Amino acid sequence: MIQFIHLTLLLATIQLPSVSVKQIWLPEGSNVQLKCNKHKAGSSGSCESSESHEQMANISNFSQDKTYDCCGWSVELKVARGCIKDASDLDGVDFSTDKSSESSEEKDKTSKEECKTSCTGKSKEKDKKSKEECRTSCTGKSNCQYFTFKAKGGKCRLLSSGENLVIKEDGDTVSGYPNRTCTDGLTFETEAKSWIDALEHCEKNNASLVEISNETMTEAVNELLKAETDNMPNGSWIGLERSIIGRTSDPWMWVSGSVAVDAGFMNESCSNKNCGKIIWVTKETKFKWQGDRCHRKLPFICSKVGDLL
Repeated sequence: MIQFIHLTLLLATIQLPSVSVKQIWLPEGSNVQLKCNKHKAGSSGSCESSESHEQMANISNFSQDKTYDCCGWSVELKVARGCIKDASDLDGVDFSTDKSSESSEEKDKTSKEECKTSCTGKSKEKDKKSKEECRTSCTGKSNCQYFTFKAKGGKCRLLSSGENLVIKEDGDTVSGYPNRTCTDGLTFETEAKSWIDALEHCEKNNASLVEISNETMTEAVNELLKAETDNMPNGSWIGLERSIIGRTSDPWMWVSGSVAVDAGFMNESCSNKNCGKIIWVTKETKFKWQGDRCHRKLPFICSKVGDLL
C-alpha cells in the first residue's frame, strides 16, 4: 500500500509535455512530408531540441484525415475537398517545397537568389513584408494555395497546391491560406485569364469552370459574387461556350456537353463572342450571362468536380 502511494505521488510530479494540435487543411491528392525538429531521447522519453528535422511521415496522394504526433507537437491533417475557408493561421508551422527532385543547376540558381538577400544580410527594409501583405500576395495569385511568413527578416514564401509540400515546426514562422471568396466547392479566382486558360487552371485543381444549370448553383454563384462585383467590372468566365466556326444560332453548351437551356444573353447576334461569362448589371441590380471574345482575360469561377450538382 505504501509503495502504491509512493508511486502515485511520483507520477503526480512528472510533467508531461503539453500537446499543441495544429490543424492543417490540404487539398485532396496532395503530396506532403511532415518533419519534426524534436526527438525523444533515451528510455525516459523526455523531449530534447534537435537542430535537424526528423521525418514524421511521407504521404503521397493525401486522401484521409489523420493526426501525427512528435514529442508534444501534434499535427492534424485535414482533407480539403473544395475551397479552404475559415482556417486559422498556423503559428510555428513552416511550409516549403521538396527540392530533392531539382537539378543541380536549379538548386544552384535558387541558392544564389536566396544569397542576394539572406546570405549577405543586405536585404533592404522596403523589401520586408508583413504577414498580411504576404497573405495579400498569395490571394492575388490564382495558383497560390499557402503562404509562409518569417518574422525575422519579414520574408514571404508563396506555394502552390501542385508542389510537393514539406511541413515542419519553426517558432519564428506563421503559415496560412489566401483570402479567397468560396462557397461550397466554388472558388472565385481573381487572376485574369483567357477562357481556355481559365478552364485549364480549374482542371489542374480537380475542378472545372462553373456550370450554372440549376437553381441551387444559381443561388450559390450569386452568393459567391456578392462581394466580388468590384473585382469583375467586365464579368467573370463561366463554363459556357459555343462553336467558334458555327452560326450565331448554334446552341450554347456547358463544358460537360449539355445544352444551356436558359441562356438569356444580351448579345446573341455577335458571332465573334463565343465564350460565356457572368456579369453584374447595375441598372437591373442582378447578374446576367453574356458572350465575350474567348481570348479576353477575365477572372473566373471554378467548381470542384461533383460539388453542387
